[in-house]
Amino acid sequence: MIFVVLFSKRLYSLCKGFHTMLKEARQNAIAAFVRERSFATLHELMQLTNSSESTIRADLVEMDKDGRILRLRGGAQSPNFDSSSFEMTVTDKSRLAVGAKRKIGAFAASLIQNRSIVYIDAGTTTAAILDSLSAKDVVFVTNSTSIGRRLTELGYETYLTGGKMKLSTDAYVGSYALDSLSRFHFDLGFFGANGVDLNEGVTTPEYEESIMKKSAIARCKKAYILADSSKFGLVSACRFAELDKVEIITDKTPEEYRRSTIKEVKA
Repeated sequence: MIFVVLFSKRLYSLCKGFHTMLKEARQNAIAAFVRERSFATLHELMQLTNSSESTIRADLVEMDKDGRILRLRGGAQSPNFDSSSFEMTVTDKSRLAVGAKRKIGAFAASLIQNRSIVYIDAGTTTAAILDSLSAKDVVFVTNSTSIGRRLTELGYETYLTGGKMKLSTDAYVGSYALDSLSRFHFDLGFFGANGVDLNEGVTTPEYEESIMKKSAIARCKKAYILADSSKFGLVSACRFAELDKVEIITDKTPEEYRRSTIKEVKA
């Protein structure tokens, strides 16, 4: 009996030590992956380590406190990475804040009236509008091939700006696209953003996309920025809108940002 108890304690101690080593190796693998890629989604880290979502979330909380990574909503970022000039791909973005984007998109869709002319900017949050469209006889203009295709499949009259194509963000940019924009006046426009900051306004990493967004906003009677709560306090390289010139639709508003031009939807 004494032997069994001692053996059990010994086995528990070995298992506990083995678990600790697994945790250390897992977190080292996560840190190396994030450092190499600059950014990683939760799904990618689960696949990398063959671990559950709850395990990875716990790792990221601990590693964020240690300063080994920066924990983001839906993933992690290297702490030494300058995000101001970095643009994630559409595929990476589509995995982040899915529930919030769905709610934001549904609210944005409810603002569209029958027989209006609407601009939809390229982006995964703006694309979520399409899942909840119900307005009739709307004319849409977009600089996104995928959004344009879906709108056409839904039966809407749709125009693509054309222009120089950015595959990473599925966005048309450049002088040709700007010339196309100049032919329209929009009742509403919906825009994506990488950062929303009290001092620096609404920003995006890439210059040509910022010019495209700014030009389209200037042609809208009402312009809305669709941004989940993770975008607040972030600043990218290029500003395209002042906060007092647009309305922001989000899932959760930090206290210091609470103002009349922010519409909060529960996600």
